[in-house]
Amino acid sequence: DWLHLSAFLCQGQEQTWFIKVNEVLCKTSNSPENNDGTHKISNVNFSNEGESRAIRCTTDGVNVDMTANSIEELYQVAFLEEVDLLLGKDHLFKRSILLVKAWWLYETRAFSGQTMLASVSEFALTTMLLAVVNKYHARLQHPLQVLSMFFSVYCKLDWTKEAVTVQGIVEVDRSRLGKLKEGFTNSDEMLISPDMILRYQQRCGQSRLNANTRTASTTSVHTSVDTTGGGQQMPSMDGTIGDVAGDGDLISRGNNIKFDPHIRTAMFTTGNMNIQNPLDPGENLVHSKVSERRANRFSQVLQAGAKNLQPILAHLDKEQERGDAGGFNTSVALFDNFFSNAWSRFGQGWRPDIAAAANGSGSPTNTSEGTDGLVERLSERDSEELNVILRGDIFDGNLDTLRENLKFCSFLLEREITQSALKTLSQVVLEEKGPMPVGEIGKMLQEATANPSLSGVLKESFGGLKKFLEKFPEIFLISQDHPFNPHVYLRAGFTLSEQQQISVGSTEFLSQKTKKKPRRKGRSSQGGGVSTDSPMVSGVSSDGPSRDLMNLQRQQRNNSYSGGPGRGGSLKPGASSFVPRSSSRA
Repeated sequence: DWLHLSAFLCQGQEQTWFIKVNEVLCKTSNSPENNDGTHKISNVNFSNEGESRAIRCTTDGVNVDMTANSIEELYQVAFLEEVDLLLGKDHLFKRSILLVKAWWLYETRAFSGQTMLASVSEFALTTMLLAVVNKYHARLQHPLQVLSMFFSVYCKLDWTKEAVTVQGIVEVDRSRLGKLKEGFTNSDEMLISPDMILRYQQRCGQSRLNANTRTASTTSVHTSVDTTGGGQQMPSMDGTIGDVAGDGDLISRGNNIKFDPHIRTAMFTTGNMNIQNPLDPGENLVHSKVSERRANRFSQVLQAGAKNLQPILAHLDKEQERGDAGGFNTSVALFDNFFSNAWSRFGQGWRPDIAAAANGSGSPTNTSEGTDGLVERLSERDSEELNVILRGDIFDGNLDTLRENLKFCSFLLEREITQSALKTLSQVVLEEKGPMPVGEIGKMLQEATANPSLSGVLKESFGGLKKFLEKFPEIFLISQDHPFNPHVYLRAGFTLSEQQQISVGSTEFLSQKTKKKPRRKGRSSQGGGVSTDSPMVSGVSSDGPSRDLMNLQRQQRNNSYSGGPGRGGSLKPGASSFVPRSSSRA
């Protein structure tokens, strides 16, 4: 299994980010500190396939895959999280994904000699499960029921004449998708409404078009894109409609590139197996090179799974009818045998990221002590992490946070300006660079988003960046040292008395917060030992408290809090990348 991470970058960083990350990981994997009992990094390698660049490594026994600007995958996560909330029933959808994937990944080798995930991707498998849950959600209460229905729906499917969509099974007519097969309908009985599907298709399709535009603009100086929004209306992530004037959180929609899901559906290319991407109706999630023989093998594996599961469920029904005092020991043994490979791998509470710290390897431990014994053998750090997992619900997600992350990424990549994303990026700039004038903050925001119309949009919507920041006095502290271009501070970094002094334009206390360091031999005496061309000095006006601010900037860089609302990492505009620590991807 792979853990997928994505870095969301500022303009101009796409061509160099992987070099810096790869260098740091290689140095860390070869350093003596890599074996000091904390996190261990190994197997660092770099993949360069045209425009797609990825870095892969192993961290604490977990395979990690890192890419850049993968906003489409973030939409996938948000879509699946929303479906899980709609279905409810103690996260039935997520638990069913794990059960189906466990059978598919570990048990299908007995039927095919190799894992069938080589033919069908994880998201394609998830889409198949989405179609089942979407139609039969009312009668499904347990992951085993979902697995049984999964087998029932797909074991007899004719993959050459039928295709799987999130709304059901459709007929393939003359290499195109036809009408829904009988038994599937878009009525109110469906869990996922057509409006919800359309909303995600439009947002994801818009992101893909914008990505193509960014790629084209790097190779041609003649590319012209309307960045004013053009009055285009499109659903936001919470289902509301936003326009340029600012309905709700939206300020400006960004690139005026229209996306029509119906046109994309007509572009669907059929093959020997057909599974439609729920977020891009024109994409077949099954590779076109999958042969008819492999497609038939796919059906045979599903039929074998259904054949082996049916007697187990029948025996369970009999035990329930009898009400045996001895419980369901026989059924449990049958289920253990059905999931024999998955059970032998994970049945003792083994996890690759924790067991690596326990026994120095990334393989399962042959122990019968269970989870409690495992906790005792772990380091203090890993033991605490595992206890937190056992106490809480590991399936709990946060759709609101995902939406905020999407707003932030859309701000960076697609010039879609929302109040929450603009506030978050302003915080990041101040955390990284320290206090600076409003004008310099505006320049860095414009550079980070490559949006030349940002200042105009802010002036039209709020009267300028200064007035926008004044809307959040609990976060930003604006000094009175200049009537139009005052310095801005993060309020959390100062005491109440210091905040009062800053608000009236007094910064005398700054010299008392940081003591002057003794002058080092061989360094210039100007600027208190700080080079005047230091990047941390940029943005400080000549008539402002330069030396005090430089000292404070160094201190705030060390003490500023991380992890603002709607994000999970930090951004250095024009220098480094924003890396969500939570993602991502399920």
